[in-house]
Amino acid sequence: MVMFCRLGLVNSAEAISLAAVVVAAISAAGSLYAIVVSRKQGKTKAKLTVEHKTGIIRDVGIGIEPTMCYQLGISVSNTGQTTEYVNALSVERVNGEPANFPTDNAELKAHSGWSTTINITGLSDLGDGFVVAARFANGVELRSPVEHLKTELSEKVEQYNAGSAD
Repeated sequence: MVMFCRLGLVNSAEAISLAAVVVAAISAAGSLYAIVVSRKQGKTKAKLTVEHKTGIIRDVGIGIEPTMCYQLGISVSNTGQTTEYVNALSVERVNGEPANFPTDNAELKAHSGWSTTINITGLSDLGDGFVVAARFANGVELRSPVEHLKTELSEKVEQYNAGSAD
């Protein structure tokens, strides 16, 4: 600004005003950059996977036979740069009704994952299909495609449990 004054292009009052405008523009550009970076970094990037399997449940007690149960292994992977919080995980019937399988909240650090296994005891309740949903604290929701119970696993559970009841 002093250079403009010496050249006679502006007087000192105009130079101060010009300097204020330049500083304000630089400051605004820096703030805008910070907002854009924050929005890019704050976007939830995660993956939801569902695995169908079976597991043996061993109840504690004398004379209680182990039973087999259909299970869903559910994993949520945070592929983003920021920590995310899963505050609800649900299994919903195709018609939208919840199928009440409560889970704990989970903190997912950047590039980490979390998994849980849900025992499905009423197989007929989910026979028409279901969706697994993970809800994050920031309001983002991940939903699986429509899942169906695997016939071979359902039959395996029924056969095992019919044999253990004898």
